[in-house]
Amino acid sequence: MKKILIVDDEPMMLMIAKRVLSASYAITATESAEEAVGLYGSEQPDLVLSDLLMPKMSGVEMYEKLKERYGGDIPIMYMTADESDLSVLGGAPYIKKPFKPADLLAKVNDVLG
Repeated sequence: MKKILIVDDEPMMLMIAKRVLSASYAITATESAEEAVGLYGSEQPDLVLSDLLMPKMSGVEMYEKLKERYGGDIPIMYMTADESDLSVLGGAPYIKKPFKPADLLAKVNDVLG
């Protein structure tokens, strides 16, 4: 079973994403981008599903830290309500919040192949 690390500072969004994806994937979830950086090493997820805008460290900043620490190609997909400047994503896949549960599952399935 493929593993997903979900990172979102909003407990409700974290719960929804976890509930939608847990039937098909092994899930690890955290509300902290800082904690996610440490969890990535121990969990070795197939995908990081991260909120874009979080306090202290954005999803993009977290992705940069993951690349610094673990190197290589870190698989990431963002969730965001703010589509004003998507160029910061560097072409990474994303889903707009709020999303329909079926849309999230379909997008993650697509990203993970």
